[in-house]
Amino acid sequence: MSYGSSFQQRLFYAAPGFVKNLAATFHGSREKKLRHGSSYAAHYQRADELQWRQDYHLSPDYLTVVQSFLQDAVSTSPYYKNLFEEAGFVVACINSIRDLEALPLLTKEAFRSNMDRIVSVDSQDKNLHWVHTSGTTGLGL
Repeated sequence: MSYGSSFQQRLFYAAPGFVKNLAATFHGSREKKLRHGSSYAAHYQRADELQWRQDYHLSPDYLTVVQSFLQDAVSTSPYYKNLFEEAGFVVACINSIRDLEALPLLTKEAFRSNMDRIVSVDSQDKNLHWVHTSGTTGLGL
């Protein structure tokens, strides 16, 4: 456990296993709520429902979900607005999932150097919850 005060860490490590499990479950559910707001949750839930359909990638519903998600990114993130404009990518013109291949992948370096522009302008005046990961390369995000 690398979060919490030193007192909380000592308390956690001294606790019985089932208390540690409860604490970890509570912490995980709290982190999930903090990381994924209502807009993300709505897009995620719809995409999750569609992924189990055999024809999901051919479905107009799936394209609508993808377009809605990407339009939200373009209208609230200066980074994605600029990226899409530079690539000549128009969300409304998506006809298939293959159209997404025109977009460059977001690298760790691009993320690190553009974090303030990637975050939605709708979120910037809120108390954001930042998390850290070192990933597999050892270079943290």
